[in-house]
Amino acid sequence: MLVKKLKRLLLVTLSCIMISVPVSAAAMTDIQFTAENDNDYQHLEISASRVYRDYPIGEYKKVTLLPSVTQVESDCFANKLYVEEIRWMASVDSVPSFAFSMCPKLRKVTISNNVKKIGASAFSFNSALASVVLPNNLQSIGQFAFAHCENLKTLYVPETVTQIDFEAFKNCDSLTVHGKKNSYAYYYCKMNGIPFVSEGTASKPATDRPYIKSVSCKLVNKQVYSTIALNGKIKNADGYQYQIYNGVKVFLSKNSTETSYTFKKVPCDLLFARVRSYNVQNGKKIYSKWSNDMRLVFPTIKLDNIKLIRATGGTKKVTAQFSKLKYSDGFDCVLKNSDSGEKIILKNQKRNTVTFKNVEPGIYYLSAHAYTKINGIKQFGIWSESKKVVVK
Repeated sequence: MLVKKLKRLLLVTLSCIMISVPVSAAAMTDIQFTAENDNDYQHLEISASRVYRDYPIGEYKKVTLLPSVTQVESDCFANKLYVEEIRWMASVDSVPSFAFSMCPKLRKVTISNNVKKIGASAFSFNSALASVVLPNNLQSIGQFAFAHCENLKTLYVPETVTQIDFEAFKNCDSLTVHGKKNSYAYYYCKMNGIPFVSEGTASKPATDRPYIKSVSCKLVNKQVYSTIALNGKIKNADGYQYQIYNGVKVFLSKNSTETSYTFKKVPCDLLFARVRSYNVQNGKKIYSKWSNDMRLVFPTIKLDNIKLIRATGGTKKVTAQFSKLKYSDGFDCVLKNSDSGEKIILKNQKRNTVTFKNVEPGIYYLSAHAYTKINGIKQFGIWSESKKVVVK
């Protein structure tokens, strides 16, 4: 908190100095300012070699990163309340993660042609963003890169893009993507239900990899089954490698010659499916690029939010009564000592009345949460209200 206050004080001091004293090129070698009028600095041009995390830019509406910028850190302009336009001319080939996220007034972004990668969440949660010019040589768009940009209506994605990570355009409900037919963006949008307008045909059609058409999940005997279905066969493919992962860690992986595969005992977590085809050459598998990612949507698991009706303390014991279970397999009950913090846990309770025995004298707090076992693992409801009990 003290550091933030000092930053604000420094910004105010610098602003006063910049308004009252002319800035010469010799005096300001790292930052250049362009004023739209004599009293109001609207445009900030940054020429420093390094743009660091949480860069202090004050109340400027337009920010330009000049070619002399050779290093840009993540979160550099996140949560800047006044920025309306960004011009990326930096000599950096990647827009880092969260670089311009959560800028509520950001409307326009132009990115120079040297950029090949848009990082994860780079422009996420910019509700006012309406115009984005992507570079002609762009190769990849990271996960959630433009998520929650509700006002983004059109975006041209060049055919050089061969990777768009999961939910890059999540909640961009007004978006229509433009690009080349049979490009990777074309298939990505087709599989993810994003409107696409074709402007010509890709010079190199992206048909050498599989595309996921759907991912379905169902609950059978308290086990989660997930079926991944492809858009079609890949010419000359010997098989497909199916995976379920969380963006970093792979949880399940299986090879199959079929264009769909069902996994059993899929963990209940934020997970995504991906697939790649392979050919066998000289006994070795040669893999294609990965398909589009698709999120797993799990079936609703009914859980009881158990209620603690009453709890009483006695001589070396505590008795508690809970509401009856309707959906859950049982509940775990915790008795916590208010002084030592030590816990006594009764697990896998089925009856709605429980008794803790041989409890040392003291003041305790009692609570519980119900569970249902899915894939043999407990999935818990919320904790009950905690109640105070005194043990003699």
